[in-house]
Amino acid sequence: MTLPNKTHVEFDPSIWRENKTSLPVIFDMGTPTNLLPNNLYFAIGELYPDAIPYKHPLGFTAYKVPCDAPLGTFDYTFGSYTIKVSFLDSLWKDPADGHCTFGFTLGPQDEGAIPYILADTFMRGAYMVFDMDNDEIWIGESADCGSKVVPIGKGKDAVPIVPGCEAKHEPEPTKSGYASLPTSMASNEDSVEEVHGIIA
Repeated sequence: MTLPNKTHVEFDPSIWRENKTSLPVIFDMGTPTNLLPNNLYFAIGELYPDAIPYKHPLGFTAYKVPCDAPLGTFDYTFGSYTIKVSFLDSLWKDPADGHCTFGFTLGPQDEGAIPYILADTFMRGAYMVFDMDNDEIWIGESADCGSKVVPIGKGKDAVPIVPGCEAKHEPEPTKSGYASLPTSMASNEDSVEEVHGIIA
């Protein structure tokens, strides 16, 4: 995490990898919030600005956060490449009661009942190409780089490597240092075909 004061916090691998050398995840646009190790959820809740702990009906501690997102990012590293997703893009508003969470959810993933998932709240900050012919996933930070379409060909290395543009890692600051969550959040579903990919 990169906090509003620009402090960078890196979580000890034992928290999120459970003493393994890697953490296999599924990219899933059909899941609203990230499902990663529950200990990571608690570690984020303790650091996220103005997070409010509460007792979930199932008996565990969960966190509500302001729907006006503080400046900052969740920083996801794949090998040597990092995708920064703003706190604003990571927010998820519960349709049942209107409270906001920081884009992660507790669940049975630690027991192996479901896989670890990087979901909508990750994909809002990522540009992804799923090369099904070569079983590869290409990933970069999302940014508005103009309207020139670059075609993807066929065969090995068909995804072109093109010069990128500067992505904004954070929403524009406001006087309060917070940015408001839009009433209806943009969805990738209009522009990207739903594809499940596995990275191991």
